[in-house]
Amino acid sequence: MFFDDKYGQLIRTSSKGREIFEDPIQQVKRQSFHLTQVLEQHKIPRIPIETLVVITNPRTFVDSSDTYKNALKLVIKSPMLLSKYEEFNAQYKKNVLLMKERKKIKRLLMKLNEPYNPDILSYYGIDKSELITGVLCSKCNTQMNRITANWECAACFHTSKTAHIQTLSDYALIISTDITNKECKDFLHLSTSMQAYYLLNSLNLPHTGTSRRTRTYQLDSLIT
Repeated sequence: MFFDDKYGQLIRTSSKGREIFEDPIQQVKRQSFHLTQVLEQHKIPRIPIETLVVITNPRTFVDSSDTYKNALKLVIKSPMLLSKYEEFNAQYKKNVLLMKERKKIKRLLMKLNEPYNPDILSYYGIDKSELITGVLCSKCNTQMNRITANWECAACFHTSKTAHIQTLSDYALIISTDITNKECKDFLHLSTSMQAYYLLNSLNLPHTGTSRRTRTYQLDSLIT
């Protein structure tokens, strides 16, 4: 891994070639800035916030530009984490916050913590009708048909009993983590709602609603 301050990037070289990533040093600096803003907005006394980039893979070779002083200061391997912690402890000997203020920060951060779950279709300006629906073959990416208890590809004749799970995972990521029997029937191109009910029920998904018609299933477990 090579930290490049000239272009603000991380260059990873592996057997797969070279890949470019956002500089994690700038990422943690940005997180520190946002945390400082949150604390100030909630009238919490200013506290020192230290940032580190910890490389956990012991086989990773780390290097940086000669001019990148922050890389030498902030990037460490995981065995150095304890010594860094002791260094910070020695540097900050005075308690800045009372215990009740620490608890307040804890409650605040827990309350503000929300999973990032954007509306993907709106974000990219895609209409729902533009999506290619149905269960696609993992071998050739062609539409599969539901035949008895299997999915069968119309092109290469590959069969699968579980091909619908990936499609439901895609539905959860792109459209919604909630799905009804009718929505499942339409998205998987099933012939009856009873087929949708059987497939969803067989996955033991959490659901609300008592009757088959009113049930809504939660697909979160398919994407975690």
